[in-house]
Amino acid sequence: MASRGLQINHIGDVEEIEKIPLEARFKEQTAYDIIEGAAKKWAERNALTFLPSGSPLAKPVTFTYKQIFDRVNQTANLLLSIGVKSGDAISYILPSIPENYFLFFSSQAVGIANPISFSLPPEQIAELLRTAGSKILFTTGSKTNPQLWDNLLTVRNLYPGLKKIIVLEDETDLRQSIYNFYDLLSTQSSSPLFQKKKINSKAICSYFHTSGTMGPPKLVQHTHHGVVYIAWVAGIFAKYERTNSVILSGLPMFHVAAPVVEALSAFFYGASMVVMSPLGWSDPSVIPHFWKIVEKYHGTSMVAVPPIYKALLKVPLNGADTSSLYSTISGNVAISEEDFNQFKALTNVSIATLWGQTEALVGCFNFSSTSKSKNFGSAGIRLPYEQIKIVKLDKNGNVLRNCLPMEEGVLCIKGPNVNGYKVQALNKTAFSPAGWFNTGDWAYQNAEGYIWILGRQADFIQYNGKYISLLEIETTLHQHPKIKKAAAISLSDENLDIFVMLHEGTHMTVDDVNQYINDSLKEKYGLIKMDIEFRHELPLNGMGKVLKYILKEELQRRKINWGKRREA
Repeated sequence: MASRGLQINHIGDVEEIEKIPLEARFKEQTAYDIIEGAAKKWAERNALTFLPSGSPLAKPVTFTYKQIFDRVNQTANLLLSIGVKSGDAISYILPSIPENYFLFFSSQAVGIANPISFSLPPEQIAELLRTAGSKILFTTGSKTNPQLWDNLLTVRNLYPGLKKIIVLEDETDLRQSIYNFYDLLSTQSSSPLFQKKKINSKAICSYFHTSGTMGPPKLVQHTHHGVVYIAWVAGIFAKYERTNSVILSGLPMFHVAAPVVEALSAFFYGASMVVMSPLGWSDPSVIPHFWKIVEKYHGTSMVAVPPIYKALLKVPLNGADTSSLYSTISGNVAISEEDFNQFKALTNVSIATLWGQTEALVGCFNFSSTSKSKNFGSAGIRLPYEQIKIVKLDKNGNVLRNCLPMEEGVLCIKGPNVNGYKVQALNKTAFSPAGWFNTGDWAYQNAEGYIWILGRQADFIQYNGKYISLLEIETTLHQHPKIKKAAAISLSDENLDIFVMLHEGTHMTVDDVNQYINDSLKEKYGLIKMDIEFRHELPLNGMGKVLKYILKEELQRRKINWGKRREA
């Protein structure tokens, strides 16, 4: 299906790969092409194993490549039967169940896939549906998630353009245009009834929303070519083409990494997927049983975030055989040196780093076999056929010049994986006239092409005459064993607020946190003064990231109210 045997260990490998045009690297034009080709080549091979929970007693449901292809065709035919046309958005809010995968691939075959997080408030869901122009929503019903169901009834009032809700359980009410998914599916053929006309590979195939940590989520658009490109290149980094690769998936399907970097890339190379429960890593039964899952299913690969790896380090192997594991990736944030070393001592596997964002899918990848590597902690090198540069901007966001090696600036990117936002007005400020996308990340690059992400450009403040990274403060806090979540917020330079959520059963004082931060960072920044507040809960998105804009709005309201009280 694709050129095999490629390895990427340094920028020289990237440049060597680029000597052959990208168009010659693979023939697949769409995700549907990948599924169809896999069904022909590996028809009876296990493609997807779904675990109802993380318990070793959970009875798995398994699909071969042929069965997945049949279900994708069936679901695509269902979409056509309810009026979906080319260019229509198909929205869905679902846990990580097999039907989610079938919808993702079938939606791209006949329209545009639009997965949405179930953790968003009704107002944001309604706005995403309105932006996508979606008339149809697939979801679970009141039995599975009563709160979500109530929210969606509110969404319908907020967005009258939503004409049909199709529910994956008994919730039919034809008077309200609420239909049962399985009733509709049962009448559909598993043969493709839709016209397999040649799809423009540069056409939009999916809308994914951003995390919404810095503000209301934005709708990002991806092309058929872009997602196939990432499926191809991710498999090289993650080594999915190895024989008997088994990806253990715990990421949510509304995040681009799960359906594209894990699922589509796995299917591109004929690997198998094990979906670890509908809630993935958020299921409380998954992490305690993870090593047994590795042993039982001979798991070879996984993608997680640093807090997951830290949690896994607390779970004893208890004799579980984890020798099958060879590819572990930390998404978006480099793992700490301590956790890297402990995980390698436990499993004999090094954790690689993948940097990306919804707007770029994947941007960089770094594999360090040892924490002593001079490039350890970096986001890695760029992907083949992608361009990255670090630039200095003026106050209006215009590029002044490219940065020198090791000089800090704003990370800009362009390539087949970057296609901007659905709302075109956002693209006018996000892209330069030459097509460079401003990621909003502050970074630097060394002479060997390795990139270090320092944080969001908006997450730097000037303090004591120096620029302080709020991300660095948060990373420092997260390394404390008693701290579960933390957020550093600044309304202006020389002003810093820290929100801290402790692990259950632990205790810290304001002075404890203040001393810990300053002991850790005083040498670099001098004495840092801050206001520290403990919270039992912090506002989180579906990926467990703190919604900092909500905390910032709260601080702004306090400031306004405090000013009014002083005037009175």
